[in-house]
Amino acid sequence: MVYKIYIILILFFSSCNRFFSQDGVIVDLSNPQIVSVFDYFSHIELIPLETNENSVLGGFVDKIILHQNRFYVFDGRRINVFDKSGKFILTIGNEGRGPGEFIMLSDIIINPFTGNIDLLSAIEGRIHSYDLQGNHVKSSGRINNTEFPAPAIHRLIAISETEYVIFPFGYHYPYKIIYYDLDKMNIVRQLYEGSSFAQNADPSHPFYEYNGEWYFFMALDRTTYKVEPHSLVKAYTWDFGRFNYDANSRKYPTDINRMTEMYVQLPYRIFNQGQNDRYVIAVIFISDNSVNYGVRLSIYDKLTQKSKFIEHFTETGYFILPIAITNEYVLSFGNYDEQTALKNFVNSEMLDDVNRQRLEAFINAEEEQNPVIIKYYFK
Repeated sequence: MVYKIYIILILFFSSCNRFFSQDGVIVDLSNPQIVSVFDYFSHIELIPLETNENSVLGGFVDKIILHQNRFYVFDGRRINVFDKSGKFILTIGNEGRGPGEFIMLSDIIINPFTGNIDLLSAIEGRIHSYDLQGNHVKSSGRINNTEFPAPAIHRLIAISETEYVIFPFGYHYPYKIIYYDLDKMNIVRQLYEGSSFAQNADPSHPFYEYNGEWYFFMALDRTTYKVEPHSLVKAYTWDFGRFNYDANSRKYPTDINRMTEMYVQLPYRIFNQGQNDRYVIAVIFISDNSVNYGVRLSIYDKLTQKSKFIEHFTETGYFILPIAITNEYVLSFGNYDEQTALKNFVNSEMLDDVNRQRLEAFINAEEEQNPVIIKYYFK
């Protein structure tokens, strides 16, 4: 009986990906909907991150990596490690200019080829590697040349033990994908050249991982690419119907200080996205022809080939901000900040008794606490 269920599940998820059309992930931006969070998720778990004098994070969580039952939480300055229940374990590295120290990090990854955690410092132009117990392993030479200034490097992924793919931010460099050999300290190849405006409209996190492979996207490009060892390969294209546009063919003000005016001209921007075997999920900014943007959530079902463009969930009047997407759950967070406040994403009626107590303890705490990790479990 168990064997039959296993075979059925394999066929189900295989069919999802077979029906997934690369040429059209269709989303109707003109029809935002209000749906229940329980249309997609069975239950929600809250994991408060322990708050003490050693574990305090800044309010802004830039990245959360769940690896070997540990949460690696990056707030733009430090990496604090917590166990699966939220108990603080250790801090990776320290800010400074001494051996094994770093200055102003811009990204972190768990390197699958070395098993280490790699920390990217844009200011230094270096990658600092630590083992998962927090011991400094090595620091690279300076990633820099006269054409490729170090402060431009913003995000990275590892594609071998020595080769990384680096994403430069903004106007600093004409290419958005740079294959870099850390042993040879040189650029191997450069891809994705675009207009200066399209380059500046970068997403917060242009890479995401799915089934052990990396994907790359830009805020103004409807196509999402798979990062291969030697090239970018089209994975799928968003189809927004009459809202589709070519960012490179539009005319914009040339003054960088008028970026808000530029963005108002655009029907949409893709803020972040990811996928699992069943869904493709994205957060999309929608222009309302003013200085403001509406923020919406798109969920595309690979099996039915249908999508919902979600204005908010009925339970909260808000939606989720996915940081990571797996077949089991969506990972997000909440804190005290107005835009990312925990109360925006969950309320007591959505939770079981245990998680309701965790929510009340967080809200009623006398002192500000570390963020709370939110796990939305798929049905």
